[in-house]
Amino acid sequence: MKVDEYIRSLPSHIMSGDDVALPDGAVSSILDFAGLGRGERFCHLGCGSGRALQIAAEYGAAVSGVDSDPRRVAEAQNVLGPEADVRLGDVTECELPAADLILFWFADPAVTHAMPERFSAMPAGTRIVTIWGPLPGCLPDEVRFPFVLNRVPLSPAPDLRSQLRAVFGVRCVSYATAWEFAERYTRALQPGNSQNDRFLTILQALTIWFEARELGVTCEEEIPDPVRNYVHIMRSFFRIDFGGYID
Repeated sequence: MKVDEYIRSLPSHIMSGDDVALPDGAVSSILDFAGLGRGERFCHLGCGSGRALQIAAEYGAAVSGVDSDPRRVAEAQNVLGPEADVRLGDVTECELPAADLILFWFADPAVTHAMPERFSAMPAGTRIVTIWGPLPGCLPDEVRFPFVLNRVPLSPAPDLRSQLRAVFGVRCVSYATAWEFAERYTRALQPGNSQNDRFLTILQALTIWFEARELGVTCEEEIPDPVRNYVHIMRSFFRIDFGGYID
């Protein structure tokens, strides 16, 4: 199947970010990267069972969360206590808790494109951490890929090329760069010794390189041999077809 068909075939609750749990180590890395301090307020939008809130509380932060699934809200309140500020609601519409640091990880464009306007109304200095890319239409303030930090007031991005260059820190994206950043993503978000690491790295590296090529910011003018080889591997062994990007 075509790669875009493969992505659409994944469960919607995973693609939306509604039911994806970050490993504890990834949560700690995010909080360290964003500099969460004792006494600060931490909010997780799409908090799920509340594990990230529990870890943030160990940093001495006051925690709050929002989730659209009443079962998840109940789980989080069970973990944190019935008086915990965990709200049931749609993050694009509900009242958001006051926070110094917000963790926001959604893949659904209907959600991600609605949030920059909401975040812009927050007090100056509010920090928003995303994973993989900055907020739509915004340049990041800090990047430790795959973790990206934006601060209010948000900095508008002139175009997608500017965003890509800000995330990767290079003027053009080579396949070596795409592979390096794909490995960072896999290491950060997968449990140790995962059997899927190589598959995920190949898939992410190809996606990064082809997206950069569509934006005209790849270093290579022609498709490099490693890209063609991995496209063949994905088609032959996993039946995922990147052919539309090559033909």
